[in-house]
Amino acid sequence: MSQQGAESTQSPPPLETVEHVSATVKGQKKLLLIAMAISAIALLSAVFAIVLSLGSGGEAEVATQTPALPQDTVARQLDVRIQSMSSRIEEVLALTELTQGELAQLSTQVAAIDVNDERNVIIRMQRLLIKQEQDFQAFVGSLEDGMYNFHMMVPHSGGWWEEYKTELDAMSDMSVARENYASTLRDN
Repeated sequence: MSQQGAESTQSPPPLETVEHVSATVKGQKKLLLIAMAISAIALLSAVFAIVLSLGSGGEAEVATQTPALPQDTVARQLDVRIQSMSSRIEEVLALTELTQGELAQLSTQVAAIDVNDERNVIIRMQRLLIKQEQDFQAFVGSLEDGMYNFHMMVPHSGGWWEEYKTELDAMSDMSVARENYASTLRDN
């Protein structure tokens, strides 16, 4: 009696469905792509903020020097600052293009993740489920053969055999349906 109580308290760990695991993998893939996009946007924003802060410091310096210099000198200084800002903007654009190239490369790598990979846990789990269902069907077939032989040995035992065979056939049909379902999951 105490052994039955111990068995009932030890329940097997809850199993996750294949659909749940597949959805989790797809969700993680989407989150990775979103994180890469946000990183690229943050990098571009930081570079833009640096460029703006460098540009605003130079304008204050020019404004304080304006009254003391002739307009021709101020115009030359502004041209120099514009050229330096243009070169910085070109550097930022080059960095942006490099970052976009890296992001595109990472995106193709993420997109190339093969969910049908042999090492993929989901595929292994699906194959295991299919094999278990095939083994269960073989067991039910062997059980049916043995019980039929037992039925033939016992005289006047026709009533229970029909009911028992009906139950075995129902179990076998459900097992075939589960196997077919697991097979279609593997193909997706």
